[in-house]
Amino acid sequence: MKRFIKELVMYGIGFTILSFGFSAIIYSIDFGFYEAYEDHYIALKYAEIKRNKDVYNTLFLGTSRTRRQIIPELFDSLTDTDTTTFNMAGGGLKSYRLYNQAKLSSELKRYDTIFYEVSNPAREGNVNYKTNAVMYSVSFRNFISIYDYIQKDNSLTFEDKFALHKNNVLELLYKYYGFGVGYHMQLFLNERKQFSDTELNERFSEHYGYTEGADRTISLSEEDRLALYEFHERKINELVEEYRSFIFNEYVQEEDLYIKDLKKLATNLASKGTNMIFMLPPRADNLEYNLKAKYYLQKAGFVVLDFLDPDMYPEYYKLELSQDFLHLNKEGAKLYTTEFARKFNELQK
Repeated sequence: MKRFIKELVMYGIGFTILSFGFSAIIYSIDFGFYEAYEDHYIALKYAEIKRNKDVYNTLFLGTSRTRRQIIPELFDSLTDTDTTTFNMAGGGLKSYRLYNQAKLSSELKRYDTIFYEVSNPAREGNVNYKTNAVMYSVSFRNFISIYDYIQKDNSLTFEDKFALHKNNVLELLYKYYGFGVGYHMQLFLNERKQFSDTELNERFSEHYGYTEGADRTISLSEEDRLALYEFHERKINELVEEYRSFIFNEYVQEEDLYIKDLKKLATNLASKGTNMIFMLPPRADNLEYNLKAKYYLQKAGFVVLDFLDPDMYPEYYKLELSQDFLHLNKEGAKLYTTEFARKFNELQK
């Protein structure tokens, strides 16, 4: 029985090594598969800047907090320099998906400025690790980086760390046990989808990547609408109180590999003439990590535009300017974009 178990373990180890090795070789062959892997809307945005790479000179990269809150045409009308801006941000676009977007976008051309929204590198447990978009951003290096972040984030409970480690391991195993190899090999053999000019024009000819959040209260009864407003107001107040009560101590927050990766990327882009500016939009989640990243990025000499402080920016925490407790509505987005442009103009002086 012991011999059988020993042989079973050895076969399992051998199968794992072969699977991981074969998968790693297949995935290393990439002829521009990014658009085929990413979510449709993000892929469309990438296709748009690739199509008009001689037009745009400024990019905003980030999550839905940037997608819904930065209005490119307003930003361009307020900047003192000649900016032609495109909003590349997308819902849930964080971690190494965002990092990959920054790298690949910057390879298309030399942009004057790339704004990059800071967020923690580990994906939440509700993110489906089986999706192509997530799978494309998984690698052995990124696995180690996310592991390093989880271990060094002192704000995480044991339960939080266990859940994040589990998700990180599942992502790696799912990809390198070969579950996505078939799709990757299909991309070698089949002609990949091309986005038409008509589709790109319909999406981006007016708002240049900005998306106004939908009003989810239209179909609600008055009672439900009031209850939803009360919920959002309570959550906004919790964000305000969290910020006011938080005390950051750089001596207990060790720099992790993801922050080091961001510094390397920004340094590399600077050597090519692109100014990478980091940003912390209002109402961002994981306050402790955002402030840790800000501390180490600024310490290294990089610019971080921080809009988190509810006492410095009380208007960004008003219910009447809210789409929900995490996002500003269009009027709030106008105020935020205006202030962002003012801050950017100050940097150019």
